[in-house]
Amino acid sequence: NPFNDNLNVSFTSSSESKYIIEVTDMTGRKVMINEGKAYEGDNTIELDARNLASGIYLLTLQNGSEEKQTTMVMKWGVFYSAVRFL
Repeated sequence: NPFNDNLNVSFTSSSESKYIIEVTDMTGRKVMINEGKAYEGDNTIELDARNLASGIYLLTLQNGSEEKQTTMVMKWGVFYSAVRFL
């Protein structure tokens, strides 16, 4: 599911809690951090990805006491990864 400009991160939260989304490049440099409030149930966070260069990124989602990670590929301004955490 390729997309560009915006990266949508969807996840389900068992309760209202703080979330932190970090996008890290392969050198370990954090290139994006987004924090906010997650609500009980399904949440979708839209991130502005226009400034990310082509490459491989690690996306980390911290929600309450849970932490999940996924790898994303950005090529020519388009992500080739759907990000959905359950």
